[in-house]
Amino acid sequence: MSAINTLMPGYEPGNVIDEKFTIETLLPTMSGGGKVAMAVQSSPTVGIKKLVGNLKALGIEIPKTLSEELELSKKIKDDGFTREAARNKARTALETAHDQKSFLKARDEYSALLASETASNDPGFQSMIGGIIDHRVSNAMFDANYGFQVALASQFNTVVDDFGLNQSVGSLPDFQNDMFRLVDMSPVQASTLNTWKQAVEQLHPIWSAFKSLADLNGVDLGSSQDIGPNIDMAYVLGDVPEHRYVMSPNPDVVDAQQELMNWKLNVKSSQVYGRLAPFILLSICNIPLQLSTVHEAAEQRRKLQLGEIA
Repeated sequence: MSAINTLMPGYEPGNVIDEKFTIETLLPTMSGGGKVAMAVQSSPTVGIKKLVGNLKALGIEIPKTLSEELELSKKIKDDGFTREAARNKARTALETAHDQKSFLKARDEYSALLASETASNDPGFQSMIGGIIDHRVSNAMFDANYGFQVALASQFNTVVDDFGLNQSVGSLPDFQNDMFRLVDMSPVQASTLNTWKQAVEQLHPIWSAFKSLADLNGVDLGSSQDIGPNIDMAYVLGDVPEHRYVMSPNPDVVDAQQELMNWKLNVKSSQVYGRLAPFILLSICNIPLQLSTVHEAAEQRRKLQLGEIA
């Protein structure tokens, strides 16, 4: 079976290929491949709760403290329903009291519930409680952030190793070559492409969660089109090799930074890789894929730039 037949079931030599079947068909572009549209969250807790859900889906263990703080935020949110049920119950007890003692007890309980409900409905009180909850949840996430990064990096690097991505990148077709045609793809290239396509479907959710964790630490690995953040991204996503000329720019990092910026700017030369990006953009610049925590990447960058790597 030819390489093109592997990727286009039913294709036979001599058949006319639908002109709509392009590289983009093989490598569908990521939604928001350049800038990532982020919905503005009214509360940090909302975003952290969603991130924790994504981490759970990846099999990451959530520390007890963070789980408890999120449970507290849910309890506070649900208090309105709880108070209403308690108020209705207290009112029924007040209306059906058979003696004075029961009546006075029900009255006091009902009054306390009304007072609590009045305070809870006060905008200033709600804002204060919401701010405290956000602070508690954010602190718990801050304490757990590094551990989450370590766990995600381990998962990411396991996928890279299991699929042999760093070893097989040289067998991928050169999609940036304007002369490239699907019908010219060799069986090895087609097989390698399929391997990468399978791998990146596992890498994307890991990377998405990792970017959110970095963002909570004030590090933009997602949408920035500036030089600095994209150099940071290269060091986080890749195992940057030592550069022989200390204190001068590493040409591989410069190339990777430019590819990442082009990808975010929707430049065609970097967009042709579809969902293989951004990972493939490091590989084609001679930087092996290896996810590191934000701290470890920053330290590696500092050491390499100062020539401290032995």
